[in-house]
Amino acid sequence: MRLAPGTRFGPYEIQSMLGAGGMGEVYRARDTRLDREVAIKILPAHIAANPEMRQRFEREARAISSLHHPNICALHDVGSQDDSAYLVMEYLEGEPLDKRIARGPLPVSEALAIGTQIASALDEAHRKRMVHRDIKPGNVILTASGAKLLDFGLAKAAATGPLAESDATLTQNLTTAGAIVGTLSYMAPERLEGKEGDTRADIFALGAMLHEMLTGKKAFSGDSQASVITTIMTAEPPPVSQVQPLATPALDRAIRKCLAKSADQRWQTARDLMSELEWIAGGGAASGTALLPTAPPPARSAMLPWALTAAAIAALAGTILLRPSATTTEAVPVRFEIPIPVETLAGGLDIPSPSPDGTKVAFTARTSGRFSRIWIHDLATGASHALEGPTDAALPFWAPDSRRLGYVEGRTLKTISASGGAPGAVCELKPNFGAATWNEKDVIVFGNGGKLFQVPAQGGVPSELKFGGPEQYRYWPQFLPGGAKLLFSTLPSENGSAGVYAASLDGGTPVRLVDAPSKAVSGGPGYLLYNQDTTLVARAFDEAALTWTGEPFPLAGRIRTFSTGTAGGAYLASWNGLVTFRTGTSGDVLQMTWVNRAGLRTSTVGKTGDYSSPEISPDGKWIAVGIKDAGTGNRDLWVFDLRRGTGSRITSDPGDELNPSWSPDGKQIAFTGSKGEGQPRNLFVVDASGSQDPQPILTSQEQMNLEEWTADGRNLIYNLQYRTGDKDLFLLPLGGDRTPRPLVKSKFSEEMGRVSPDGRWLAYRSDESGRPEIYVRPFSPSGEAAGRKWRISTDGGSEPEWRADGKELFYVNGTALEAVAVRMAGSEFEAELPERIFDCVLPTMRRNRYVAAADGQSFLLLTPPQELLTESFHAILNWQRLAPSRP
Repeated sequence: MRLAPGTRFGPYEIQSMLGAGGMGEVYRARDTRLDREVAIKILPAHIAANPEMRQRFEREARAISSLHHPNICALHDVGSQDDSAYLVMEYLEGEPLDKRIARGPLPVSEALAIGTQIASALDEAHRKRMVHRDIKPGNVILTASGAKLLDFGLAKAAATGPLAESDATLTQNLTTAGAIVGTLSYMAPERLEGKEGDTRADIFALGAMLHEMLTGKKAFSGDSQASVITTIMTAEPPPVSQVQPLATPALDRAIRKCLAKSADQRWQTARDLMSELEWIAGGGAASGTALLPTAPPPARSAMLPWALTAAAIAALAGTILLRPSATTTEAVPVRFEIPIPVETLAGGLDIPSPSPDGTKVAFTARTSGRFSRIWIHDLATGASHALEGPTDAALPFWAPDSRRLGYVEGRTLKTISASGGAPGAVCELKPNFGAATWNEKDVIVFGNGGKLFQVPAQGGVPSELKFGGPEQYRYWPQFLPGGAKLLFSTLPSENGSAGVYAASLDGGTPVRLVDAPSKAVSGGPGYLLYNQDTTLVARAFDEAALTWTGEPFPLAGRIRTFSTGTAGGAYLASWNGLVTFRTGTSGDVLQMTWVNRAGLRTSTVGKTGDYSSPEISPDGKWIAVGIKDAGTGNRDLWVFDLRRGTGSRITSDPGDELNPSWSPDGKQIAFTGSKGEGQPRNLFVVDASGSQDPQPILTSQEQMNLEEWTADGRNLIYNLQYRTGDKDLFLLPLGGDRTPRPLVKSKFSEEMGRVSPDGRWLAYRSDESGRPEIYVRPFSPSGEAAGRKWRISTDGGSEPEWRADGKELFYVNGTALEAVAVRMAGSEFEAELPERIFDCVLPTMRRNRYVAAADGQSFLLLTPPQELLTESFHAILNWQRLAPSRP
């Protein structure tokens, strides 16, 4: 049973739940005597109720508390209260290693650093005759001061025999019809044979964990317990060098020796393994490859995560030419990974941007769900630091001198020195910013509202760039070397299909280069880079004639791409041979996924697809959602049975249908729809069974987007979108003359209106402060909202949703789902400060990306499938050597 905040265990006061597992529930708490934060683990009832096990647990826990090591989570106290036994541990802020691995393989140097630290922790414990017996990624936390090993010795203390029922940590979540989850995959063969196992079983488990860190996959897996056991007893995992090309033979050997079937053939002590890993990290591997850093650093942000050859390091510093000469060694392609600093998350449009001289990489990332900051990663040192000044930065781009950066903050285009300092404003923007680029004449070209503009980098009034040819939505501008010619992308319209063009700043008719949704960037003299679906390709190109001179060849696969409304992908390049990119799923591959209040995935609904705007029926049994058809590019509405997970289509018009909202009786669904490409969005209603054709409710030549059907069934809330991109909220009565009435109308943009369950308050999003925030004001069905308004979010917000009882308001803030406790008494409205519930990965360029269950304890997210999630930044140096034939 989950403990409520304020519950006391001796001097410890519960604050919030951190997680749960086979060995109990873990809570964040405050030590009222020392005024410090701690973590309390409440042990399972089968331990607390067994006097013998409880006595043994307390005896061994006191022994474990004698361990003092920087890479072991400290055990402060042990006790019992009523029928519960509990541990008091050091409270750690960081990321569990299993979550880090879920994003993809770790860089070699980062895995070596973590492995060395855990081996050092094991050496400390083994010398005191303690065996962990549960080494696994879930028991390692990555903190700013290094890796921390958790739960030391508790699996052993809880066990009564090999694979006993009471050994909950070892058997938790094992299934017979799916992938094995838990620690079976890390158990040494002697443990599976029923033997007690000694310190060398911990070394086996650490080897399995090292293999998983470097490959992203378990060393031993299977479809059942029996198949996993068979694999451990008989099979050898593939060398890590097959996945990590720069892993050395020495590293392969070190891991292979950890995983020897016979304990006598393994490393005999953790200290031996630690010394071997330190030797490899220090450059003692075969073929003269030095791995950086030479010693395990204290934090991820200081790591250069892929091994680099000496030639590659020199090239990063600008000392090796792209083309070999008679007196230099030919440069070779080198792939490496750029770390995202610890405790940060990259959002959908966070793209690594290399400086023109190829020595640094700029990117944006959010910390704990807060606003995006600009980070500068120095490739020579492997260190990253955040720039002071920008408070909500997006899409940074470099000046040609590699000393200045441009970026967007709210509706302002700004610049800042790459070494820090006060930002400078360039110009104001309208909605729908479309990226920017900077040339040698200090001119910035940017996309805005589907047009391209130029403006002096020092600031001024933007002027539109006029080109010949059909008028299309233009964005993703990128200068070619020299800064006189420009690449840009277009969206499909009645005037033409999506593609990539090149044009001169002096005007003229653009030249069409790519006949598909994509973007293109210069990879240096003689090459362009663009994406073919999720493959990044390079192609020889004549900048003077604006013509191709060769065939495309692949550089990388699984490039992160954006939705069809934002063609292209997450990649950029310097002009001297450095390409940076992100891998992972596009916004079009999504899964309707249930998560609990802790952000843990619990189940899914339906298959993967391109989903948008889900809404649960009033009885909680069905969900309506838009699904884009890959062939037509339009969305249809589907209804899914939440119990069975099956779905059926309820609209099939040639137009686009989205934003479904249920009538209070659950019999009808209102939605936003259009009758064909280029047609305005209007409001429609359809029978929830799909047995009848949709009927129009409100039609005009203006763009309308449905927000919701109010709980009393009398009104629809929608937003009206103007040509400027701004929006206002309107109310459509469903009785009487059905005359629309303004609800929230101002010179700012208001949308995402949600009426509280009692029908008295309206939550909505507005950019009146200069950035999107969540507001609440009284709701009046008679027309425009009046009276006082409250700003609910404190540093940005989107997509408000009420809990069914009206006691909480949820919203998205960057990568976080946040909640605000609210109270309503008479005409007064009170809101507490926002609380971050969990971080999540949501698609970009969409709205209504989640829905809350009635009790607010679970949420249905539109999110990429777990197996496709990654937040890795990658780079390729000297990629021109991959060309089939060299120019």
